[in-house]
Amino acid sequence: MKALSEAQTDPTPAKLAAGKLAALGYSFGAGVPCSMLSGYIDALSSTQDIDYIPSMNEAHALAITAGAAINGTRTYLFLQNSGFFNLLDPLTSLSLTFDIPVLLIISWRGEKGTADAVHHDVAGQGFVDILRLLEIPFEKLPSGRDSALACLDRAARTIEQTGRPYAVLVGADSFGAGPPPGPDRHDDAFAQAEDWPSRSAAIATLLSGREKTDIYFSTTGFISRDLFRLHDCDANVYVVGSMGLVSSMALGCALRNPVRAVVLDGDGSALMHLGAMSTIGQACTGSLLHIILDNQAHESTGGQPTGSTNIAFSQLADAVGYRFSRRAETLEAFEDALSACKGMQGPALIHVKIRREPGRQLPRPAISPAQNVERAAEFLKHLTTP
Repeated sequence: MKALSEAQTDPTPAKLAAGKLAALGYSFGAGVPCSMLSGYIDALSSTQDIDYIPSMNEAHALAITAGAAINGTRTYLFLQNSGFFNLLDPLTSLSLTFDIPVLLIISWRGEKGTADAVHHDVAGQGFVDILRLLEIPFEKLPSGRDSALACLDRAARTIEQTGRPYAVLVGADSFGAGPPPGPDRHDDAFAQAEDWPSRSAAIATLLSGREKTDIYFSTTGFISRDLFRLHDCDANVYVVGSMGLVSSMALGCALRNPVRAVVLDGDGSALMHLGAMSTIGQACTGSLLHIILDNQAHESTGGQPTGSTNIAFSQLADAVGYRFSRRAETLEAFEDALSACKGMQGPALIHVKIRREPGRQLPRPAISPAQNVERAAEFLKHLTTP
């Protein structure tokens, strides 16, 4: 870890902001990553005397910071504004009820007048109104160095005076926003075997055995983009946004239609709402195949670690009632697992370890979410109509 004085000798915008937070006494934080915050997260994670705890869910992250705040620690929380809505219950029932302060650093995706993915539009226009409704003061981080550091000063001073949360909004044009230009990571969080397949190779292997009645649900990020690139069709539901909920959507479909619902999940997505696996194990009487493509990283937001290195998803599936589970680290093992659970009723899970592919860019699905759901509904309707 770099000492703060070291970080300040290389004054990138993100490191300057990290140094400012350290100088203001913000020594502990948690959060869920966004590409617009990745530079800040990297800088804080590598700065001495500042702890940053990667969390799988915004609500959990806030609870972590609340526990630290009770110990007299000044705390900060990173999140994307779409994830702000996961925060509403603990923000209102914990932070605002107990008067527990936290500095909220929120990436402003879908800000009016900016181009962004369509699933950020609603959150981009609505979350600021909720901040006002909850009487949480906020300010957009300016683009200039001095004005940005002054903004952090004001935030800290207001929190000290009120004992309540304060939000700093990071837009695409804010100081230090955007992914860092640094080299790829090589630490233990990303250790991988040479024969782990790529994400696209794993998806292609799955597609090679696709049945005409299968419906695929793919999670947000590069998994949906890769599926769209490899094979777009009416029976694909690209669950852009709503991170962590793709398996629950598939469960609802499998319970109401005699098709096989195939989930293309990621490690970060599965961990965000891990309790969904328990519901699937108990409730699924239809055919559901849950694939977790695990590269140990939030790859589309800058490659931050998910903490999945030692997570045994297949053993967890066994524990919560899945009828079949397997771990695969090669394409051959993945093919064997797919063959073993073919035609099975009830939920099955295959945990596939895949390589990270830093720097690779993929097209977003060229269909609106509403159009996507409409054509999938038509696909399901024709399957059940005599």
